[in-house]
Amino acid sequence: MALFEFSLDGETVKAREGETILDVARRRGKRIPTLCHDPRLEPFSSCFLCLVQMEGKPGYVPSCATKAAPGMKIVTDSPQIRIARKLCLELLMSAHNADCVAPCRLQCPGNVDIQTYIAQIAAGEYRQALETIKRTNPFPCVCGRVCPHTCEIQCRRNKVDEPVAINPLKRFVADLDLDSGRPYLPEVAADNGKKIAVVGAGPAGLTAAYYLRQKGYAVCVFEMNPKLGGMLRYGIPSYRLPDDLLDREIEQILALGIELRCGQKLGRDFTVHDLREQGFEAVFLGVGAWTSSSMRVDGEDKPGVMAGIDYLFLVASGRPPDVGRKVVVVGGGNTAVDAARTARRSGASVTILYRRTRAEMPAEDFEVDEAEREGVEMHFLAAPVALPGNGRVERIRAIRMELGEPDDSGRRRPVPIEGSEFEIEMDTVIAAIGQKPDPDCWQGDGAPGSTRWKTVEADERTHQTDVPWVFTGGDCLTGAATAIEAIAGGRKAAISIDRYLRGLELLPIGKPFTDSIGRLEDLEEDLFADVERIPRAKGRKIKINRRLDNFEEVELGIDQAQVMNESLRCLECGCTVVDSCTLRSWCEEYDVDLGRFEASSRPRPVVDDHPFVVYDPNKCILCGRCVRICLEQQGVGALGFVNRGFETTIQPSLGQPLLTTDCDACGQCVNTCPTGALDAKRPLPKPGPYQPDCTPVVCGFCGLGCRLTLETSGGRYIKAFAEPGAFHNRGNLCVDGSFGHRYLETVPCLVSPRVRKDSAMVEAGWPEALGAAAGGLARARADGGVAVLVNGAMTNEEAYLLGRLARTRLRTNRIAFLDSPPQPPPRPKGGERSSRSCPGSPATAASC
Repeated sequence: MALFEFSLDGETVKAREGETILDVARRRGKRIPTLCHDPRLEPFSSCFLCLVQMEGKPGYVPSCATKAAPGMKIVTDSPQIRIARKLCLELLMSAHNADCVAPCRLQCPGNVDIQTYIAQIAAGEYRQALETIKRTNPFPCVCGRVCPHTCEIQCRRNKVDEPVAINPLKRFVADLDLDSGRPYLPEVAADNGKKIAVVGAGPAGLTAAYYLRQKGYAVCVFEMNPKLGGMLRYGIPSYRLPDDLLDREIEQILALGIELRCGQKLGRDFTVHDLREQGFEAVFLGVGAWTSSSMRVDGEDKPGVMAGIDYLFLVASGRPPDVGRKVVVVGGGNTAVDAARTARRSGASVTILYRRTRAEMPAEDFEVDEAEREGVEMHFLAAPVALPGNGRVERIRAIRMELGEPDDSGRRRPVPIEGSEFEIEMDTVIAAIGQKPDPDCWQGDGAPGSTRWKTVEADERTHQTDVPWVFTGGDCLTGAATAIEAIAGGRKAAISIDRYLRGLELLPIGKPFTDSIGRLEDLEEDLFADVERIPRAKGRKIKINRRLDNFEEVELGIDQAQVMNESLRCLECGCTVVDSCTLRSWCEEYDVDLGRFEASSRPRPVVDDHPFVVYDPNKCILCGRCVRICLEQQGVGALGFVNRGFETTIQPSLGQPLLTTDCDACGQCVNTCPTGALDAKRPLPKPGPYQPDCTPVVCGFCGLGCRLTLETSGGRYIKAFAEPGAFHNRGNLCVDGSFGHRYLETVPCLVSPRVRKDSAMVEAGWPEALGAAAGGLARARADGGVAVLVNGAMTNEEAYLLGRLARTRLRTNRIAFLDSPPQPPPRPKGGERSSRSCPGSPATAASC
């Protein structure tokens, strides 16, 4: 075929007659997006995403439908082209009305793939679930106990009954792994020769160390305290987070080969620049928020007044102070509640003084409930004004408050009520109204600056400070926050440090790109009206009368039966192909604005009436690939466009169920769909957006040897697909190739030899099985006949021909397929009977 030349992005290239610009560009490694193109189909140009510029022609031309010609001058990428492509994507997304990423995952500060690990739990794949969690959170045991589980706020199950018990599910698999005797450890890359210093062994620092070590960096952690954990150890009481469990989870981080130096405090024992001089090429600051905020009242410097974090630190260090018989805790956050519950365990009566109402308390509702059950009194709408008297504190003077207009936090501002002062007698006041970092520890010549909030000055999108080789995360960047927020900060900083040391541009690290049907509060009440109501699993707790004289863990979690039932409550909101969706990947690359052409539409029901295929019309962008491949490749025409304009949808012929059309279940529509609107049903309790292992194989159902890829997770089959246009089958599959492999786990396949004893098949060794088979053949021969065994690895054609040989030439119907008992079948009429074998199963032997 004759070749000709044309210009592609200023380079002279050769093309063959009949090739399109897209064909040539892709052969040259150019990234041109497209959604409607399938190499098995004639160009359709419905998405117009592959547009390019042609010299001498105004506007743009679709590269998938424009044939290359001699002398052409084509530009495939420019700012103007990218703007036009982005516009096309935004128009396509206006018709897309589905969740890409599950709302629980979006709500999670750590971006933990909640939907996937719940699906793995439902399938009994506890180890795989733990690995999924640890991709973004190295502290699942810790977070399973202390995380505020904000993920549950956006759980769609709230519209049905109660949110899925996400945190208890995480805790179950994490505890199971830790107690297994062989806890999961991720792979560590070969050492790359670069050293990184991590300052602070709290959740942020240890997380950064965990992910950097996996990349092959030599990581050294500097910690000022004698033990690791930071606020996890010294700020959270052991009745919530046992010390031994924290130690064991930290050991799994250090086991990756992380160096540790305890008793080393930044600003006292070393500086940031000391670390640079020691050869560290990057530094992560995770020093935490250890300085308590002042109450700003007279007398707060008296003996008997202490900060909440200082009190918890002393208790955790084994040096609990004598707080007397009566304690007042000022504040409404988790530290305040933790201090109050800890003081109750010392035998004191405790009152929490909080200036707003119960509804505005930042502490977790569950923790407040448990504090009240343990006898902590709550005095709301009251604030301290003075600690009168001389010497040690004896009483606190407070004033009653009322709520006024909202402040910067969005909560209504407490306003004092004139003349409403009152006093409470006490032995100790614990102030827990806030914490902040101490900038003095890191500041100095050439060190990072600090903000007016006393945090490290840094880019919150990349976590890089104004000193390029110094990064930060956790409380010293955000101010005092939760453990999961600190963990998220440590992981994001690790990503930026890795990019920095590899000489790559630092990128903003935010939430994953996603479309959404809306936040929970905006969804219509009847959207999930048909979902069965199932009670949420309730965790076990130690009774109140067994708590107050010890620090034993109060929450005991849920058991395995509850775990399985709870995992099935998940509504699977996120898309199962979220990580492989072509539409989403292009939208993310082109920074698509989902609200530009926003159209209001109610979610349409998912069509689930086919045994192999599920259709979600909310994800369909009407690219037409499924309609065309069904007609043009298969010659079936089971799908078609219905209605016009904004009402256009894709439906089976005459609106009937797909199963009742001429559909032959080839799976071509699923294979070509670029959005996941059409997907294969997965033989698992929950489909889940797994990150699968992909194994290229040759289909063994017939003799054509079609190439395909099997997706598996933890050795379990998920689905099969073929690469469009590739190999001799060009991505085409039949029903067996597309869906037959799903029966590998549901149809009994022999994995070891068996013999028949007393009318039952029992496992046997190979010598016994082969001897039984030989004996059966000998008996059949002695009777004037012969028996034929059909190997399970045979193709349909091979099994058919062997069966035909046995009947027509050997004159026997004694044919055994796989482990089937030898039953002489009736002589076929008008043709020969064939049997489908189980692909990939080992050879088996059975006695006849």
